[in-house]
Amino acid sequence: MKQKTRGKFTARNSFWGMAGVPLFIIIMFAVLLSGISEATAASPLAYIANGTGNGVTVIDTSTNSIVTPSPIPVGIDPTGVAVSTAGTYANVVGTYVYVANQASDNVSVINTSTNSVVGATISVGLNPFGVAVNSAGTYVYVANVGGNTVSAIDTNAGAVNMTIPVGTYPYGVGINPAGTYVYVANSGDNNVSVINTSTNYAASNSFPPTIPVGTNPYGVAVSHSYAYVTNVTDGTVSVIDTSSNTVVGTPITVGSQPHGVAVNPTGTQVYVTNDGDNTVSIINTLSNTVVGSPVPVGHGPYGISVTSDGAFVYIANEGDSTISVIDTSTDSLSAVIPVSSGAVVFGSFLSVGTFSDVPPSYWAYSYIEAIYKDGITTGCQNGSIYLNCSTDGSDDVPRDQMAAFLIRALYGDNFNCTGLGVGVSGAAVDCSTTTPYFGDVTPATEPTFFPYIQKLYELGITIGCSQSPLLYCPSEVVTRDDMAAYIVRATQVQAGQQSPLPPPTCNAGPCSTTTPYFSDVTPVTEGSLFQDIQKLYELGITTGCPNPSNPSQPIYLSCPTDIVYRDQMAAFLSRAFLGLPK
Repeated sequence: MKQKTRGKFTARNSFWGMAGVPLFIIIMFAVLLSGISEATAASPLAYIANGTGNGVTVIDTSTNSIVTPSPIPVGIDPTGVAVSTAGTYANVVGTYVYVANQASDNVSVINTSTNSVVGATISVGLNPFGVAVNSAGTYVYVANVGGNTVSAIDTNAGAVNMTIPVGTYPYGVGINPAGTYVYVANSGDNNVSVINTSTNYAASNSFPPTIPVGTNPYGVAVSHSYAYVTNVTDGTVSVIDTSSNTVVGTPITVGSQPHGVAVNPTGTQVYVTNDGDNTVSIINTLSNTVVGSPVPVGHGPYGISVTSDGAFVYIANEGDSTISVIDTSTDSLSAVIPVSSGAVVFGSFLSVGTFSDVPPSYWAYSYIEAIYKDGITTGCQNGSIYLNCSTDGSDDVPRDQMAAFLIRALYGDNFNCTGLGVGVSGAAVDCSTTTPYFGDVTPATEPTFFPYIQKLYELGITIGCSQSPLLYCPSEVVTRDDMAAYIVRATQVQAGQQSPLPPPTCNAGPCSTTTPYFSDVTPVTEGSLFQDIQKLYELGITTGCPNPSNPSQPIYLSCPTDIVYRDQMAAFLSRAFLGLPK
């Protein structure tokens, strides 16, 4: 790849703002947002279904006060709620709340930027109850208690694209972070259905396989490694290993009639609402045992959610129409919020951003949340921020970080090397123990990114920045032309192509011979990278940005500079590997 000089351009001060949007439009957009309350634009919100009130009450968790106007009118007898932290609805990127209306057999969709219902309700099965959305925000799964089915909603289409038969009386539903499996608690059959989302159906093309659990399973919460299922009649929680989809150990005894269940962000604590004795039990996941005494809450605790920083737990108490708040630093009650219109919510009802510098109003919020949920990024400064993560405090993307982004997009952190070079097969070994390929990348100089760079080279995604000597230039900033090559080659690997990777093929033949899509990208100006930029366009990952001198043909390189920033990278990665639209 071409080597570019590292430097920080004043992109934010140019006429063209992020993603090629004119700065004056960004300013106008900010003015429009100023009419929305601060809580709506940036603060964590709780969306509480009101049951017979046929609405959703919104609570600002920074002040524990109800946001006005509230409640938001939805369908009849709403109960199940799921809040997306990323994704789209009807091809509009944003964050959305999906509300299952039991008595009207449909799902209402709320746009969190306006806290209003968007579009028509989505018809699902009979008596929808539990609802969950995948990490990319592309699919929503709704358990239909009266129909013994699960409706799979394609959020881009805004409609059900498949109805999946499950067990009797399905209530709770949860999805693993990778979005590959959906777990459905069948209360009438004492088991959990496991839906493979690659087909949204069982391999046998009949009922999905099931896992036996306790009596009357109800709530489901899924961490990176385990699914936790409440068993109402037994007063227990079953633990399912999601790598093997088998129950591990014996059920964990909690309180009377457990219903709701939630896992904290680190997966170390599980919180369970005990409807029969008005308490919350806390489970240590390392030992799978209850710790401390149950925490007294309101009457009839039902739904439960944990804030993204794990600091607070919100419990909806159906019996007295209140929300209890537990401070996890003391495991004690810290607040009680009256909800006059009822509190019957069930599911993951908190809308919270993962990073303090990326509020829900930020243009790339959904993309950044998507790559976080998929494990592609963990942010920096102990996961507190995402944007300004470079060593100089900037938000550009050095080449060492780019390697980690790509390898995690392909494999997560579960990958090995051979140590034998580009495309050479051999025994799998830990990449961190292999002999360095690049003279400027060693375990000592790149302790965090060394394994990722080694793997990137073996896959043929990079050949470095210099061939003699072989160098990678890990601190150099990734430019938009380099980024095109990185992503296109990674998609070739994802598609099963082997190293050495062939030149990309476009719709009209070899990409190198196609007519340029961008006025500033030609075979003469970009050399071998021309074909990758052409392919990036055809994959739908970019459309470039407006050309002030020729509106009919966009530009690609100066958007507004040729440097790739972390917010832009999140958008490119989400489109390339997670299926989010532009």
